[in-house]
Amino acid sequence: MLRLQQCSFSVMYKAGIENPADYLSRHPVKIASKEQSDMAEEYINFLTHAAVPDTLTLDEIIEATQQDRTLRACAQL
Repeated sequence: MLRLQQCSFSVMYKAGIENPADYLSRHPVKIASKEQSDMAEEYINFLTHAAVPDTLTLDEIIEATQQDRTLRACAQL
C-alpha cells in the first residue's frame, strides 16, 4: 500500500460482464456427482492410511541402525 502512495491513479468501477476480473464469481465450478465425491473421499482416505508408516518398535530401529553404514559411522563418533 505504501508503494502505491507515490503513484497517481483512480479507481474505476466496471459492472458485471464488462469486468474481466470477475470471471470466477460468474462462472462457478460444476458440483461433482455423489459417486465422484465418494470416490474422491475414498481415495483421500486410502492415501492418508497408505502414506503414514506403521509404528516402529525400538528393536526394529536398533536393527535398522546397525545395518546402515552411515548411522553406524555417526554412532562411533
